[in-house]
Amino acid sequence: MILKKAVRVLMEQQLISKNKEIDLTFQSAISAYKSQNLDQSIELAYKTLSLNPSHYMSFNLLGIISYSKGDFEIAIEYFDKSLKINKNVDVLYNQATVFTSIKKHKLAIINYNQILDITPNNTKALFNKGLSLHEMKKYKEALKYYEKAIETNPYNIEHIKSKALTYLTIERYEEALFF
Repeated sequence: MILKKAVRVLMEQQLISKNKEIDLTFQSAISAYKSQNLDQSIELAYKTLSLNPSHYMSFNLLGIISYSKGDFEIAIEYFDKSLKINKNVDVLYNQATVFTSIKKHKLAIINYNQILDITPNNTKALFNKGLSLHEMKKYKEALKYYEKAIETNPYNIEHIKSKALTYLTIERYEEALFF
């Protein structure tokens, strides 16, 4: 009985040690990214994944780096890998940003919908869904999402301005004047 307990304690200590190594390695990857040392950040993200292949935030970081380098399709793949492990709002939003950048607004809207399923009053998702709908020339739908974004954050000038510009686009001039 004592031997079993000693083995269990030793295994728990090894797990704690490994988790600390994973956390430290990932934090180093984040620090390298913030210092614009992308190659080192990539290397550390891969090291984190070698320690824990389901570390979804490492895939997210690799997606962010790929996006910043203009490698949009690779970024999407990394975000997909991250989302298969964990449907995280931040990762969904990052991927939606890539979709918007490459004018794949329907795919961006799918991500925004998933974000809104998780966090219904997510101002960024509401607003950016409105922007994507506007780009798709679905102006009346865009107005609904701008309004919801304004309800959640009534002092955001970008939301108000986008709503007013959409009213101008659809030639509802008097309504545009109120914004």
